Amino acid sequence: MTDFLSASPLLILAALGVVSWLTESRAVKLITLLFFFGYPLMQGKTAMPGLDLNQVLDFILGTANYWLSEALNALIEYVRQKISPL
Repeated sequence: MTDFLSASPLLILAALGVVSWLTESRAVKLITLLFFFGYPLMQGKTAMPGLDLNQVLDFILGTANYWLSEALNALIEYVRQKISPL
């Protein structure tokens, strides 16, 4: 159980996305969306939006930016490990 919790959040999100796509379960899709928007919020990377449309759009863009930067950092780390000599 601790191995799952120590996994990369990007890996958890990908696994949730695949499971929700394969099962077509609304509950799993909801959990995936909650994780997608909730994880950066809990980490303090985004702020809870108010009722203003601009704040909601900033929240969505900030969340997407967080996940894209996580994916890019994971890709950069993977490439570094592959090119660096043992």
